[in-house]
Amino acid sequence: MTQTSKTIPGAAVRGTASGVFFMAFFGTLWAYTGIMGLQGSGVPLLLVMAFAIGIALFIGGDSLIRASRELLSVTLLVTLNLYLS
Repeated sequence: MTQTSKTIPGAAVRGTASGVFFMAFFGTLWAYTGIMGLQGSGVPLLLVMAFAIGIALFIGGDSLIRASRELLSVTLLVTLNLYLS
């Protein structure tokens, strides 16, 4: 019987982090464009909220990158699995 590893590869976490960076940048840009089309006194508050969400997403992406450094690489997992089998 073959053992399967339940460890998430670091490359998968880094790929997710790059998606979070993409979402943070373009989501903030999209929100900025939409908010600039509005009129009224609430625009500055909406801009602050949009930028705060963008910054929170960038921090989340950075923490995913840092966490992925502690995970084993896929090559190492395959090698260990073949060795232990």
